[in-house]
Amino acid sequence: MTKYLLKRILHGLLSVVAIVAIVMLLIYSLMSRELIFARDGTYTKRSDNDRIVYRYTQWEKYGYLDYVTYNEFLNSLVEDGELDEETRAQAGALGKKPENDNDVVKEYVEKFAEHYEAQGYTVERLDAVMLGKKTSAGGRQQLFAYKDKPLLGRMWKYF
Repeated sequence: MTKYLLKRILHGLLSVVAIVAIVMLLIYSLMSRELIFARDGTYTKRSDNDRIVYRYTQWEKYGYLDYVTYNEFLNSLVEDGELDEETRAQAGALGKKPENDNDVVKEYVEKFAEHYEAQGYTVERLDAVMLGKKTSAGGRQQLFAYKDKPLLGRMWKYF
């Protein structure tokens, strides 16, 4: 009787794992990521670069990818003692376009790109969106890196 019960419990657990794996496969690989924003009021209120950053932030929240901003990178350098606060403030002042960056910013943007591209991330820079001589409400310049999480890694973390 004990052998039978253990066998039934084991089969039940394996069935649950299989069902969850199939559901995760369907959600993470067969459904469009854009469906997350179908009824998202915050997404529709954002514009330009803010909308793109919000999209990546939400995808990270839902487990689709790893997302790291340039400011997070600079803050980690400060925590590690490789950078002081004054230099961090200078390095954090991205220009509206890459050619507008000062030398300190160029140096750290290059370090950011090298560091994350070596780990398989895609580095993306969004230039400022201008309305005449002013930056649009959601058009501030952005720099970030992202990498898709493999489905098996997501499943492993879940279980």
